[in-house]
Amino acid sequence: MSNDDARSTRQKNHRAATRALWVGAVLVVIGIILILSPFVWGSRSTWNKYFVAFGLIVTLLGAGMLLNGGLDWLRTRG
Repeated sequence: MSNDDARSTRQKNHRAATRALWVGAVLVVIGIILILSPFVWGSRSTWNKYFVAFGLIVTLLGAGMLLNGGLDWLRTRG
């Protein structure tokens, strides 16, 4: 593998890690909005528990993507 190929691969990995960080951050924000949505709608909706459960799953998925993307980003930075 030549030096240019290694640099190109490193840049692709760095972009993929950055993309994972952005997607993870967006998922965390969406999940938090879903978790907090019953405060806006009130307790009368029977769907609140499903929004909170789905929001928790989305938040945990986003946190995992943030963790893995952050570690990949740190690894490819140097």
